[in-house]
Amino acid sequence: MRIALITEAYTPIKNGVVHVVELSKNELQNRGHLVKVITPTNEKVHSNKNGIVDVPSIPLPGGSGYRLSFPRLSDAEKILKKADIIHTHHPFVMGRWAQKLAEKYQKPFLFTNHTQYVNYMHHIPAVGGALTEPVNNFVVKFANRCTVVIAPALSTREQLIKDGVTAPIQHVPNGIEVDRFGRGQGKLFRERIGLDLRTPLLLYTGRIAPEKNLEFLIRAVASIKTRPQLALVGGGPQLDELRQLVRNLKAVDHIHLIGPLNYHQIPDAYAAANVFVTASVTEVHPLVILEAFAAHLPAVVIKARGTADIVEDGKTGLTTNKTRSDFTNAINKLLKDSNLRYRYGQNAHKVASSKYSIQASVDTLLDTYRLAIKLKEKEA
Repeated sequence: MRIALITEAYTPIKNGVVHVVELSKNELQNRGHLVKVITPTNEKVHSNKNGIVDVPSIPLPGGSGYRLSFPRLSDAEKILKKADIIHTHHPFVMGRWAQKLAEKYQKPFLFTNHTQYVNYMHHIPAVGGALTEPVNNFVVKFANRCTVVIAPALSTREQLIKDGVTAPIQHVPNGIEVDRFGRGQGKLFRERIGLDLRTPLLLYTGRIAPEKNLEFLIRAVASIKTRPQLALVGGGPQLDELRQLVRNLKAVDHIHLIGPLNYHQIPDAYAAANVFVTASVTEVHPLVILEAFAAHLPAVVIKARGTADIVEDGKTGLTTNKTRSDFTNAINKLLKDSNLRYRYGQNAHKVASSKYSIQASVDTLLDTYRLAIKLKEKEA
């Protein structure tokens, strides 16, 4: 198949959507498909290399690395005209442009809903609340003009239907390189933060930003009397603010904001930890939990869409209410019981291996592409 993947962000930007697109592209190419990733320009990477097709763009304010694209000024329309599948991972500038061309050339058009857009609006200063309804209406209207909508989590599928999406919706879970995350060297990461091999370690990986509810996580762990070690790995706009919070809480001896690591170092962080923790309630299908599972880590999460889709309470980890007491009680329960941690970790690894490999994800994705082609043919 000739497949065009449309995304508002790509490497060297690091986030879950970028990682999903990159892994999917590589696996599809390995299977012999012709894949083009159409994405805004970035000065740090070479244009039109290894299937990457840049479109003109300018940096967005704030130094986030994200860019405003101008796809109509590019030659990328030629690629969409020849494609068998056009698949966007965002509904806005790039996605809307691609959707119009898919309609023009009568191509199967798919959209993966990776983000709880409405929940993210609350983190935009001053105007976020006013944008909630318009953004939701836009996404629903966009989805209803798709041949197929992809939901990485079943709860996302349910929410899309509830919001008024009537287009066909297929469940395609995100995938990861399972084996890669089971081969980390925990000793290397522990040496980095000056921790011996016997001290229990909690781990969070991911973006360091307000929507991840990290202030709650840090305050919760800081309130635990046994003062367990917590490492937060990742970069983002809240990094300096949270480092100051740790200093204010007098917790610098046991809460470590590591910053971003190279991708090859991430498995070492998982291998070093005993429990994965996140307090985020805005996820769709977080790769970081899947990676933790691949590394035999049980998880403690707040019961919410996205996280609760993956973590099965009492089997692969513990899901809690949104209160600090419930969250810390769950952490203490796992820290005190090594046998329970081991059992949950074994279960988690089995789940990651059987359900969330990139190979299994792309198998389902290709089935969805074939469905989209059939549906488009019926329209003709």
